[in-house]
Amino acid sequence: MTMSRKESEQGTQAAERQSFGELMQSKTFVAALVFVLGLAAGLAWIIGDRVINGRPAADASPSATSSPTAGGGATPTGAGSAGVGGDAPSVCSMEAGDQTLPSGALEFRTIQVGGSWGVPEVAGAGPGITTGITRCFAHSPTGALVSSVNFMRWFSSQERLLEVTRTLVVDDSNRQRLLNQIDAGWDGSTTQPQTIRGYRLEVHSPNEVLVTLVTSLNPNDDRFVSWRLVMVWSDGDWKVQSPSSDSWGQEPLESLSGFSTWTVK
Repeated sequence: MTMSRKESEQGTQAAERQSFGELMQSKTFVAALVFVLGLAAGLAWIIGDRVINGRPAADASPSATSSPTAGGGATPTGAGSAGVGGDAPSVCSMEAGDQTLPSGALEFRTIQVGGSWGVPEVAGAGPGITTGITRCFAHSPTGALVSSVNFMRWFSSQERLLEVTRTLVVDDSNRQRLLNQIDAGWDGSTTQPQTIRGYRLEVHSPNEVLVTLVTSLNPNDDRFVSWRLVMVWSDGDWKVQSPSSDSWGQEPLESLSGFSTWTVK
């Protein structure tokens, strides 16, 4: 009896679901996911196992007053913590600008930094340094948001990964741990960066903002994952606080409900 096209597709999907589950149980894969921050393959496995297979996802829409460490991610440092230059002037003399919370899609132009991808440049927010690793963002909530997107695009592409980590991550023992993991496990390969699909901000102080970014593999993929990035004003720029554990607080999402929609591809 000849198998119909529909039956063939169902069989393929079932096999893929099984492989998702098997891969997620692999300690090697989970360890690799630590430093690649949701690269294309890793993100597909997370979403496939917890969303495509119909498993209940964790609460994907924490309230504005929720703990910044819920679900993993970096522990907030607090304004004025050791090693954090909260009063440091901008490294590129950028004005702090508007201190209101951003909402909706930000207007931007794309700065090409990779062979076929780029990062957003938002007027008045940065980046102010556009050569090499793009950096230097306004000391404002919008600057923190754009900085977090800049980091996600660079880091998930794996382009110049060690240099990116040294430049865009707060200099502390957690960064060194991350650098050690990258040095031991990264083979120099690169990939297309994650597409930014949305965001939400929680301002903890003028020098610390929790940015939750929503990403997908590409602009047409509605399988979402959220990432909780603690942005700290350090040495005159917004930088990412690397987590002390092997988790960036990533959670699969079924929709963009509760987030401002902003696509950066």
